[in-house]
Amino acid sequence: MISAGGMMKKIELEKLKLISNYVVAKTELDGLSSIELVSYVEMIGNDLVFELKTWILGQQKTIEIIKYPLNWIEALKERWLPPWLLKKYPVKYIEKTFNAIAMFPNLKVNNEKPIIKLVATE
Repeated sequence: MISAGGMMKKIELEKLKLISNYVVAKTELDGLSSIELVSYVEMIGNDLVFELKTWILGQQKTIEIIKYPLNWIEALKERWLPPWLLKKYPVKYIEKTFNAIAMFPNLKVNNEKPIIKLVATE
């Protein structure tokens, strides 16, 4: 019962169905040997979480570090200042690290050991 200006008003609530879904394209799942679906209630926000886990074969290729001037003023300093002035006012740089990974989604992974050896000959 809810009191609205001294009057009582009865409100009836009904149970409503709530459906939430996310579509994963079949092409994203093709070639994956085992898929594990896990669901749990996240404790902090009390949210329901679904995880889709699988293995994919891949290879760490390179780790590339790219360094460039912090902003356009630093780029001008790098390009145009003479070496004696650069010693007094050094150029400030940003460094970013990039990892390259080769992935092979169409190769099958054995049950527990996601390892495969490929031999290439010339």
